[in-house]
Amino acid sequence: MLAGLALAGEDPSQPYIARSLARLHARQNADGGWEKPIIVTSIRGSRVAGTNGGESTSNCKAWALLAQMAFGDCESESVRRGIAYLLSVQQADGFWWHRSHNAPGFPRIYYLKYHGYTAYFPLWALARYRRLAGGLSLKE
Repeated sequence: MLAGLALAGEDPSQPYIARSLARLHARQNADGGWEKPIIVTSIRGSRVAGTNGGESTSNCKAWALLAQMAFGDCESESVRRGIAYLLSVQQADGFWWHRSHNAPGFPRIYYLKYHGYTAYFPLWALARYRRLAGGLSLKE
């Protein structure tokens, strides 16, 4: 959503954008990555829960990085840690395979696995980082 707002020309100083970016920073795992949050609803109310028990996944790392970089951020500690983690878990075949599901489907009923997610989202995030770190804008 943040990437779409950036492409639409939304002002990055808007409070809701700052809050969204702060939330991404706050939900970053200790390993430098992120896990996919889902909204868990029960008779006790709703809460946000991760789908992988605190374990980061490559596609979620990439989505969080793409959202932060959509507004040109390539120098924050959060982005640097996320990029470092993506590079550290890349496998010998060049991919970021992960044993877990990567789409919620219907939580607690069935989960989905899109096999391409572990390749193209991390590659997209790394390419965007390289472009921004090299001084190019997202439009060049």
